[in-house]
Amino acid sequence: MSWKVVQEENDERMSHIEITISDWLWRAILGREVLTLSPDYFGLTSAIERRLYEIARKHCGSQPKFSISLEVLHKKVGSTNIRRQFRHAIKQCVEEDRLPDYHLHYEIESDMVTFIRREVLLEGRVTRP
Repeated sequence: MSWKVVQEENDERMSHIEITISDWLWRAILGREVLTLSPDYFGLTSAIERRLYEIARKHCGSQPKFSISLEVLHKKVGSTNIRRQFRHAIKQCVEEDRLPDYHLHYEIESDMVTFIRREVLLEGRVTRP
């Protein structure tokens, strides 16, 4: 990928920016294989919340919910925290319930995290675990 700022002749101000993207990215865009993000994503203040949203967005798709073990989620998030600290961070995210479009649930006994699409909860098609 590359970019350059284009200026009009005899003017020091920027006219526009040209961006060259890779062929695979362009094909993904044309094939609608690029996930969109909620505008509320950009209001998330913690890196773990942003990463959890990205994982939910990718794995939940059109399913009403997606479950994953805490161990696997820890790896997918890429957290450098020890598992006990990561578990605490997940519990905090569950309490705050700030992920756009998704409700997060943590099951202590099974050590599983479930992402549930909020619209599905509102429609009553899935109840909170």
